[in-house]
Amino acid sequence: MKKRLFALFLAAILLFSGCAAAKEPDIIPLDDKYRNYYEIFVYSYADANGDGVGDFKGLESKLPYIADMGFNGIWLMPIMPSPSYHKYDVTDYYNVDPQYGTLEDFRSMLARAHELGIHVIIDLVVNHSSSDHPWFLDAKTGPDARYRDYYVWSEEAREGYTPAGGAYYESRFVDSMPDLNLDNPELRAELEKIMSFWLTDVGVDGFRLDAVTSFHAADVQENVATLDKIKAMCETAKPGSYVVGEAWVGQSALAEYWQS
Repeated sequence: MKKRLFALFLAAILLFSGCAAAKEPDIIPLDDKYRNYYEIFVYSYADANGDGVGDFKGLESKLPYIADMGFNGIWLMPIMPSPSYHKYDVTDYYNVDPQYGTLEDFRSMLARAHELGIHVIIDLVVNHSSSDHPWFLDAKTGPDARYRDYYVWSEEAREGYTPAGGAYYESRFVDSMPDLNLDNPELRAELEKIMSFWLTDVGVDGFRLDAVTSFHAADVQENVATLDKIKAMCETAKPGSYVVGEAWVGQSALAEYWQS
């Protein structure tokens, strides 16, 4: 009986020893320096001058706190001049909204973020502009306007279009956000200059692209093709720059955007 119990005990030891000796599979982390991001709406984040609106100086003062929490990046919702509080309707792609401070204030915040090992990406809205943007103010004056083809027009009334300038302009979200014509080569060249300005002159680390599924209405292939072009432009301007897009779509369509 004792021999039998001993044999069972020895077998149990060998069994558990074998389990303990089994090597766990190696865990390989994503090779992605942008994996841990903190989204910030500057408008309501930190107010340094007491006017009731958040600003870049207020944000800069909070950067050590953000770093201490373990974040290695921040994503800023739109910071460019805009008539709205949310600023997804841009009037000037080469500047910052004065409510938030100056471009030099932004550069100062960016430099401090980089000192702390924090990458910074900013919202870039290229699906549409503000109806107050100089491009659109010109475009709606008539068919021969300089910037007419920067936007999408129809001679007939259609769903998602608004009347102006003797025709109808595409405005899928609201009429104050006319959709840009991303098939226009002159507009694409201008957008490339804009992205290069922020990446190389100002020094941001990349962009979060708004409404990428609306670039060409519901045409997934065209949307993906435009995303590929934008990423190539960014890579040319600043190798290693990071581009991420907002895509509220189903799983099958999302897989196509993921491959972009």
